[in-house]
Amino acid sequence: MNPKQNTAKRYFIITMAAFFIVLSCFQPLFASRPFPDTGQTKCYDEASEIPCPNC
Repeated sequence: MNPKQNTAKRYFIITMAAFFIVLSCFQPLFASRPFPDTGQTKCYDEASEIPCPNC
């Protein structure tokens, strides 16, 4: 690789690492909200009805 390609690759890696670090800081904002109640009262597997998990 020539020096310009090395520099571009290095900037790309640094940029992506910074992006994921910043994104991980905001992750609790996205994960802290509860799922909306769908009103579903029955759960099923591939063959039959099963007890619903308590989440």
